[in-house]
Amino acid sequence: MFSTRPLLAAAALCLHATVACAADPQDPVKALFGLVAGKAGADYFAGKQLDRLYSESFALTYRITEKVSEMSEAEMMLDFDPIIGGQDSCDVKDIAIRALPAVGAGEDGYVPVEASFDAMSCFEGSEKAPKTKRTFRVIEEKGQYVIDDVLDTTTDDAGKAVTLKELLVGIAAGDMNRVAKLGAGTP
Repeated sequence: MFSTRPLLAAAALCLHATVACAADPQDPVKALFGLVAGKAGADYFAGKQLDRLYSESFALTYRITEKVSEMSEAEMMLDFDPIIGGQDSCDVKDIAIRALPAVGAGEDGYVPVEASFDAMSCFEGSEKAPKTKRTFRVIEEKGQYVIDDVLDTTTDDAGKAVTLKELLVGIAAGDMNRVAKLGAGTP
């Protein structure tokens, strides 16, 4: 006789683990916005989130930047919310997530996953404001989809889009210079 208990247990584990069985490129982005929905100021990189939702490359970049920032005695690593895209926002609502056509193939390939949402509804005149959009670079790693980068986190002085990983690398480089100066006894 065929038992469905092992199948039901596996399905329950997938549902409980949020992303451990991520079969769709949208899954890690949905899990990320599940942390955010209805509240502002979520910590997207806390604890196990970094290992569950993000690629090994992203997690390493984040951790290195975090350590270097601590060593440099910087007040804060990021002075804005890189997912929502601002310093002050309202509770996030009206979240829509969709996968776009894959870009590239193999190790260089990824699926852009676009999230649009309202994070400004508590501000006067917000009914006229367009929804905020973020595009996530989602890759398959060790049999599951994970976020490898946020493609449109901010812009540089020339107006060029800067990804979150690029921003983190820049912060680490700047903080390393500060650490070197502190070690040499210069402010």
